[in-house]
Order: sequence, then C-alpha cells, then structure tokens
Amino acid sequence: MKVKELIKLLQTAEPEREVYLSRDSEGNSYQALYGFDKNAILVDGDIYDDTWTAEEAGFEDEEEWEILKQEKNRRVLVLWP
Repeated sequence: MKVKELIKLLQTAEPEREVYLSRDSEGNSYQALYGFDKNAILVDGDIYDDTWTAEEAGFEDEEEWEILKQEKNRRVLVLWP
C-alpha cells in the first residue's frame, strides 16, 4: 500500500478514533499505533534509517550506502506500536 492510498482510507474514518495495529493477519493481538519512521529504507528485506552512517547500518562501503539511500524505490514508511 502506498502512503497516498493510506491517506485516502484514513480520510473515510472518524478523526477522533484511536489507531491500533494488528500483530498478525488473523487478528490474534492488537496494539495502539505509537509512531512512525519516515526515514526508513528497505534493503534486502531489512529496514534501515537513512540518517545512519554506513557503519551504523552495517555497510563497509560508504559510497554503496549513499547510493542505496538515494534509490526512491527503497523508501518506506514504517508504523510501529
């Protein structure tokens, strides 16, 4: 789902409602939405913060890290409970 799709869905909801996240697809557990990370990037199934240095992200090559951070298709929005 893209952010624009989420915004459209949220605009149909009552604005004063609390937001909860389901822990799994079966709805076995729920937790309130606490925050989000708009600086997240996805690399090979792992999430990194683009404010990290290459070393903090576990990359040895600073140039490779900079290239990964610039690829728009790697940008994701992470919501956390």
